[in-house]
Amino acid sequence: MSSNKQLTDNFIKHLNKNFDELKENSKDKISILVEFHGWSFAHICYAYLLSALKKKYPGKIYAYEGYRLISNSLKLNIYDKTKWILGQKLNLKNFGIYKSLGVEKFLSPKVDKKILSQVKKKSVDLNFKSKNQILNFKINNIIIGDLIYDTYLKKKKVPTIDPTDEDFKLFFLDCLKVFFYWCNFFKNKNIKAIVISHSVYLYGMIMRIALNYGAVAYKPNFHTIYQIKNKNYFIGKEFFGFKKIFKKLSYSEKRQGLAISKKQIQLMFKGKKKYGLGYNFKNNKINKSSQNNRIKVLIAMHNFYDSPHVFGNMLFPDFYEWLKHIIKLSKKTNYEWFLKLHPENTNKDIKYINNILKENQNIKMISHKTNQNEIIDSGIKFVLTCFGSIGYEYAYRDVTVINACINNPHADYKFTINPKSIKEFNKIILNIKKYKIKPDKKEILEFLYTRRFYSSVNWMNIEKKTMTNISNGFGWKKMIHRPEMYSTWIKDFNKFKHKIIIKTCIKFVNSKSFKLNPMHLRN
Repeated sequence: MSSNKQLTDNFIKHLNKNFDELKENSKDKISILVEFHGWSFAHICYAYLLSALKKKYPGKIYAYEGYRLISNSLKLNIYDKTKWILGQKLNLKNFGIYKSLGVEKFLSPKVDKKILSQVKKKSVDLNFKSKNQILNFKINNIIIGDLIYDTYLKKKKVPTIDPTDEDFKLFFLDCLKVFFYWCNFFKNKNIKAIVISHSVYLYGMIMRIALNYGAVAYKPNFHTIYQIKNKNYFIGKEFFGFKKIFKKLSYSEKRQGLAISKKQIQLMFKGKKKYGLGYNFKNNKINKSSQNNRIKVLIAMHNFYDSPHVFGNMLFPDFYEWLKHIIKLSKKTNYEWFLKLHPENTNKDIKYINNILKENQNIKMISHKTNQNEIIDSGIKFVLTCFGSIGYEYAYRDVTVINACINNPHADYKFTINPKSIKEFNKIILNIKKYKIKPDKKEILEFLYTRRFYSSVNWMNIEKKTMTNISNGFGWKKMIHRPEMYSTWIKDFNKFKHKIIIKTCIKFVNSKSFKLNPMHLRN
């Protein structure tokens, strides 16, 4: 088996051989920024996207370090400083890859006296009285509070934030230092495009600053490319266009799409699909309740730290406050309550959850390893989630799902309930029987096709078997994030496919589309 170094070196040779346009040093000023990191699949996407962007925006390409304060501290230690300097000089590992992507310089946030002065002037506004104040915090009309909020949860592994906590205040000030570094940079440069990995956490802060200064952001993955502009940087907004997208399809496309969705959702319930987690478990049966006259309500737990505001603000500041609120409401009801854990809830999370459940000890906790069909068949009639995929899954089985985020993926349809305020949320929960709905299965199939199949475009022309192999695993354990991905890509590479991908990218970056779709693959 090849070492990571050998796999990386082979990929660098592949880039140098097949992307001549990226090797040309530009005499123009910098026009494109690309995020620096170690995710292998993104490096492949970046090669094609940068090739197209360089044709549209001639100029130098710089790479920037976007993970400051996410996976490291504001002030780098000697080891990290040395790695950063030597990596560039010796073209080590990812530095060598980025040099082959045409990068001429690597940028990393540095704090100077000007930045300290800017932060000091702004620090007088940081006497937060509430969590919502933090979420809505903005500078120069750029909202950054939600990104700082979510990053703190993820970095510190805490379920919520205390606005008066000194550690949080210090973290917030560090975030402002990074913010002003990038603001000062963009103010003095004419950046046309920025290529990013994520639009959430602090990864998204540089994107929002770039957009504010007139750049366009591009976020590629193997299934699509997003073209993000100032008016649409919350990805939750795309969910309100699903019905319009489906309506524009031809009759035969619609018919075929609904048939695909129906087949796939049936396979999911049989436990034969990787999405729709939990339908293939064969253990952890739950006891059928003898209290058949009571309404059964399920709380579908989230991962506390997994970007609560990925789609925009929710009714509640975070998942912790959402759960606390529900437990308080549950005491005013005569329902039979259940709470299903999320697959990523840790033992530490369960302690937080148990502490909240002390307020109503009649709520029954269900393991995340319990088969979802078993839960549905136990008589659950209502499910509470913020924006989970359980929305369409349980709705298809005639369960009424109540969301706590108006920008959830199902928001364009009526097969789930989407309260617009906490007051409305309370009214629904306390009178839940009146809000029982009969979900339209055709709507659910339309949603599923539009979101999962039509919007998922194999623009990289990856073979079906290869796509299955590289998608195995969960989260960062997948092959797509590791250097083995380079070898898989090179093995399946051919010049014909290469030219088609470049052509697709050029067509997309010259369009006004928010998201790459099947239309961009057509001649």
